[in-house]
Amino acid sequence: MDTVAIAPHAQKELPRICEKAAVYWAFLRKLHRRRYSGGLRGALQKAALLWEHQLFFEFHEILEDVWMDWKGPERSFLQGLIQLGVAFYHIQRNKPSYPTARQPWNDLLPSFSTSGAKPAATSKSVRPSPLKS
Repeated sequence: MDTVAIAPHAQKELPRICEKAAVYWAFLRKLHRRRYSGGLRGALQKAALLWEHQLFFEFHEILEDVWMDWKGPERSFLQGLIQLGVAFYHIQRNKPSYPTARQPWNDLLPSFSTSGAKPAATSKSVRPSPLKS
């Protein structure tokens, strides 16, 4: 078995690295137990699994790949989801740019709501778990 040496200055990050690795393993176990459709549907299914594991950066990445090739109202919807993922990523990392990242999502929502009401996902009460430092 190969071993990895952690530089002394990086050893303080080891608990966070192990925590993140455990999240990835949990995600991969679920990912490989399921079958996914192709195209947009499959990307959304995988994105939902990433969201479930609070892998918000990866959520944004998988949807961005599909978004680049999409046209019509679905493109705007995907863009909103991508921006929401970015916003939650910033919250998770305790970055101050969260309000800026959330604004495009808020701007896109009315075009996808029949009543004009925004879903609870934009509420300040919805928070991802911050990564432990």
